[in-house]
Amino acid sequence: MKTLVWFVVAVLWLTLSPLAIADETNAIADIVAILQQKGLIDAATGEEILAKEERSEAKRAAATPAVAAGSSLVEGLVWNGEFRLRDEQFWYGRAFGGTADDNNRFRYRARLGFTKQVNPWALVGFRLASGTGDYRSTNVSFGEQSNWSPYAVYIDRAYGQFTLPDPGGIGLSTTLTAGRISNPFIWKSSLDKIVWDAHDYAVDVEIAVRAFQQGLKSREVAIGTVYHDAHKGVTVLDGLRLLFRLVGWRFTL
Repeated sequence: MKTLVWFVVAVLWLTLSPLAIADETNAIADIVAILQQKGLIDAATGEEILAKEERSEAKRAAATPAVAAGSSLVEGLVWNGEFRLRDEQFWYGRAFGGTADDNNRFRYRARLGFTKQVNPWALVGFRLASGTGDYRSTNVSFGEQSNWSPYAVYIDRAYGQFTLPDPGGIGLSTTLTAGRISNPFIWKSSLDKIVWDAHDYAVDVEIAVRAFQQGLKSREVAIGTVYHDAHKGVTVLDGLRLLFRLVGWRFTL
């Protein structure tokens, strides 16, 4: 008889609505009450069923690890960041006839952010960065702000990335990104491969070196040139600098 009763309890519990299953204690109590009304069990059997359910609930609660308050918000965060310092020197060769003064600038770049995979199809990202409001760069020169003004920090990234379902299972991968994101207009064919770091007369040489290393097709085009120095061309000092840079580019580019 008890076996039949427990079978009836299991069947009734499985056929309850999802809302009722969410509260197991109330569901078992309702089942016991129904069985008692039908005369299938007596009061002692009903109390025995409820007691066993309470013991099972206590075991499940003991086996479930406690979750610290707020841990779900920071759990799964993938942090990223950097802090860079560099000194840029500009030599214009005044000793060899140049008219511009040599100078240098000390610069920094700082970025800190995180990403989090919220669920299998959604990811969020956020990043703070230094800068001066120039969308092309987050570099800042020391002394650029006057009167001891504080340096600014900008929201560089704030976005959500969503993986859309594959319609019909045809192997189509589609990602939708919305918010403050990186500049999407990057030329994959050539322009982003010849971005240079040099200045003065070394610019065209570095572009030629990068184009050659990337295997890009190129040709010479005659253009009018405006010289900003009196000697109108590369000095001996400029030539020596280019020679050293060519050696450096051989191992760094």
